[in-house]
Amino acid sequence: MAVPIYQDSGVYAATDATSTLNVYFPATVNSGDILLLRVLIARNATFSALLGWTLESQGTASNQVGVVLYSKRANGSETGYVTVEADLTFLMVGRIDRYSGCVATGAYIEGLDTNIGYSDADVIVPDLVTTGAERLAVLIIALEDNVAPTSYPAGWNEVYNVQDTTGDDSSLVLCTQNAPNNDTLTGGVAEVPFSDYYGCFVLALIPASGEDALTAQNILAGAVAISQPTLGHIHITGCLELFI
Repeated sequence: MAVPIYQDSGVYAATDATSTLNVYFPATVNSGDILLLRVLIARNATFSALLGWTLESQGTASNQVGVVLYSKRANGSETGYVTVEADLTFLMVGRIDRYSGCVATGAYIEGLDTNIGYSDADVIVPDLVTTGAERLAVLIIALEDNVAPTSYPAGWNEVYNVQDTTGDDSSLVLCTQNAPNNDTLTGGVAEVPFSDYYGCFVLALIPASGEDALTAQNILAGAVAISQPTLGHIHITGCLELFI
């Protein structure tokens, strides 16, 4: 069993004044790869389901930003792009990230938590709880401006930090680190130069041959509880916390 690996990403997708966004797959997608697709829209929009994808989490903050995270286990035939649709027409940005070395069947994500809000110069990064070994911790940030974070909570390694000037501008950020085994990775703040609206996801990817890490707790004698993925928590900074 080894920690999953970030491989690459599709191109930064951005469009203005539209309700659809074409987000391109990475150049190479292999069977069994895990794909994570995040999209931000510059209003409190709701996103539609995508055929073949799992909608892991979505939410809004005030009337200014909406974010969504989709995932899928690839079959190796993914090429071109996937079209994401929202119910409002504003700036939309997104990107697909590809990971290898993840569990081949069943749940591949654990500990997903989401924070959406107004940065006030700080993006609030939630804690991440893992229930097994050799997890890859993933931090995904989308900002409604072309502003680059200047620091992250301890341990996070920046994979990319890219900005775009389409429409009202935007930024997409990805960080990773090896998660602690069966423990909590404490959150904190990612500092940005000035205030803006953002969406932030943290999660752990489960490694290959790690299926038994999700079946460790006996609920009844002779029975095993199999954990199912959930949408986790969504925190709206400065607002009510939602549990879904």
